[in-house]
Amino acid sequence: MHSVVVVLNLCSKERRKQEEKEEKDLKEYEKKKERILKRNQTGNLAQ
Repeated sequence: MHSVVVVLNLCSKERRKQEEKEEKDLKEYEKKKERILKRNQTGNLAQ
């Protein structure tokens, strides 16, 4: 029984790590998107 609990803890730790990584990736993506949008806006103004 104890080993099952340990396995479950490991799984939840891994899942949390994965979720944190995805969250970070999403934030990075949002930043990049904002930068590209700003660049496009300034580019459009220059034309």
